[in-house]
Amino acid sequence: MNTKILIYVTKLGFLDNLGVVSAIILSEANVYKLKFPIFILLLIFLVHGDKQPSISSSGSKQNIFTVVNTQDVGSGSLAQAIIDANQLGDSLISFNIPTTDPGFVAYADDGIPGSFDPNQPVVGALSPLADPDSPSWWRIALPAPDPSMPLPPLTGDRITIDATTQAQNQGNTNPLGPEIEIIHTSSDMVGGMAVLGNYNTIKGLSVYFLGIGSDYNTVEGNYLGTNPSGQRVSHQSAPSPSALTISGLHNAIGGIEAGSGNVINGATLTGIEDAGDYNQFLFNHIGVNAAGNEVIGAGVIGITMGNYSYFRGNVVGRSFISISGTGNILEYNFIGTDSTGILAFPMNYCAIYVSGGQQTRIGPGNLIRNALGPGGICIQGLMALGNTITQNSISNSQGPGIYLFSGGNNDIPAPVVQYAFANLVTGLAMPGGAVEIFSDPDDEGLIFEGTAISSPNGVFVWSGAANGPNITATVPDGQGNSSAFSTPVPLNSNTYTVFLPLLKR
Repeated sequence: MNTKILIYVTKLGFLDNLGVVSAIILSEANVYKLKFPIFILLLIFLVHGDKQPSISSSGSKQNIFTVVNTQDVGSGSLAQAIIDANQLGDSLISFNIPTTDPGFVAYADDGIPGSFDPNQPVVGALSPLADPDSPSWWRIALPAPDPSMPLPPLTGDRITIDATTQAQNQGNTNPLGPEIEIIHTSSDMVGGMAVLGNYNTIKGLSVYFLGIGSDYNTVEGNYLGTNPSGQRVSHQSAPSPSALTISGLHNAIGGIEAGSGNVINGATLTGIEDAGDYNQFLFNHIGVNAAGNEVIGAGVIGITMGNYSYFRGNVVGRSFISISGTGNILEYNFIGTDSTGILAFPMNYCAIYVSGGQQTRIGPGNLIRNALGPGGICIQGLMALGNTITQNSISNSQGPGIYLFSGGNNDIPAPVVQYAFANLVTGLAMPGGAVEIFSDPDDEGLIFEGTAISSPNGVFVWSGAANGPNITATVPDGQGNSSAFSTPVPLNSNTYTVFLPLLKR
């Protein structure tokens, strides 16, 4: 069995107090999220570690090709390195381009000491016209007959293009992002590349379009549709509807290690178009800058998700998440806000829009803010069933925090909160339902407080110290359809006390 293991950090840490570690197991047939005692996980590594490299590691390579210039073709170019690596497979493409290369560039001087302007023209980094405060990088400009795909496609297997080797060899000339940028020489054409082989890694590039049509590839530490300083969407991505398209299986976009997340911004339609299955998206910035503190994406949709994809730890701004596939999981993301939950990145529609998608799990741990559409999470259509929304923080939506319409999630009724005391919340819900209790300043669910199981006659009782000022609740049915939030009830600051009768002998 071809099995890959990726350990991810849970919200509570790497190990819990029982020595259990969470892991994602990627097999040829499915994605499994399991917990293992640590000694069992180590045993799995021993059994499988020599059979297949980690999905986030390039491993040792038999063949090394080094890019030493920014020419579009010929000896020492990236195009030639790809051609050579495709023939042999199992290769590393590294970079060691000198600063004397004519492709070594920086932004032109903006005349303001101590800063640079990424909207300034690009000039030679050693030119007197260059801004002394600008980062510098190497620009590979490719005049190609097909402007949408100027590089030879990566058709071989187990090839790593590692542009971080440029900084290792020539120093970190661009502390804001990648040292290697791929563009087309015409400003109205896309600089992009395609991955058609399997088990390949694309690392540390600034490229304006990336297409993946194969399986088990890793994309980490890249700026896609974003300039090398990570501060604005590149004008060159405008002709392409998406910065990243995927039609393969089991591809990893981002990762858990520092710097492995990508900055992905679409200029017209979509940041990421996932038309594949079992792909994972980990700790990327989508629609926001590299620092994660400003919206720069102009695309309508941040990501369209395929089937059985896993979406975790991502920061998403402005462009909404669209789901029409089956079995997707979204947890511990920051949608419409930054990773602190403080900055507002207003979403241009619902933060998450499930249209016909089934068996989606949204939660736990997502921070969902500032949706300007009809709801924070929208579930639409008679086919949109089994979508579970659990243990998230949803607030500041223009409409309801959870909006079911046109038969989405069977339009199941929300619970009814009857009493909300400082230490006790009671109400009615469908029998046997896992009622989730929330506190919110309005009518959504800013703070998840806890869960109570409703009795066979539909009564639920939750005891605990709620935050308020209002209490709301949701409940799923037996098929995983989650309800909208209940009508809010103000928290009574008094505690509920049970008086027992006195017994006399």
